[in-house]
This record gives sequence, C-alpha cells and structure tokens, in this order.
Amino acid sequence: MKLIFSLLLLLVTTKECDNKKVLNDTKKSEVTNIQNSQMQQKDYILEYSATTRGSFKEIKINSSSITIKKDRNSKPETKVCTHEIWSNITKTLDEVDLSKLADLKAPTQKRTYDAAAHALLKVTVHGETYTSASFDH
Repeated sequence: MKLIFSLLLLLVTTKECDNKKVLNDTKKSEVTNIQNSQMQQKDYILEYSATTRGSFKEIKINSSSITIKKDRNSKPETKVCTHEIWSNITKTLDEVDLSKLADLKAPTQKRTYDAAAHALLKVTVHGETYTSASFDH
C-alpha cells in the first residue's frame, strides 16, 4: 500500500511540475512577443556617414542590427542590436522633432577646408526620411 501511495504521489508531483514549467514557458514567450511588437512599432532606421577624400565611415542601425563600414571597399561588420540599445535609441528619438533636423546648424565649418570629415545623419520613420544638414564629424 505504501508503495502504491508513493508512486501515486510521485506521479502527481511530476505532473504538477510539468504544468508549472509549461505555464512559465508560455509567460516568457508572451513577454518576448510583447517586447518584439513594441520594438516593431518604432520603425526607425538610422544612418550616419562621415567622409573625406581619404576616409570613410558609415553606420546603419535598425531594430535588429548595427552595421558598421569603416572603408569604402571593406565588408561591413554587423552586430546584433539588443533590446536595451534599441529602447534607448527609440526613447531618445521620440523626444526629437525630426522635422527640424535639416534646420540644425553645425557649430563649426572645419569640413569646408578638409580639417574635419563631412558627416550626415538620416533618420527614416515609417518610410519618411529626415536628413540633417552636413556637419563636422
């Protein structure tokens, strides 16, 4: 009788643990789905480029990747854009009036006589692109 009771108790306990594990896995996937949908709502694409006659740098960032190209002829390096990085980017961009990006004035003009690289920033939101005026890198 003790053996049957022990086996029955073991069976019930194991089944309960399996149910809790399935419930935890379901909750984790729901949280991940919510985070992914929140990231997709912020449909930003950022592009930064800095160029001179002898140098080149280009950085592209979207919700899933960060691509860096350090030379015109080199292969781009791609890294994962983490949720934390993307959240910081979107939080910052949400506070910026992108329609005024082109009106910003550069503090110096060193790029006009090759003392600094020409830099541009492009931000694309839901298919609409906002481009800054040229500024010093």
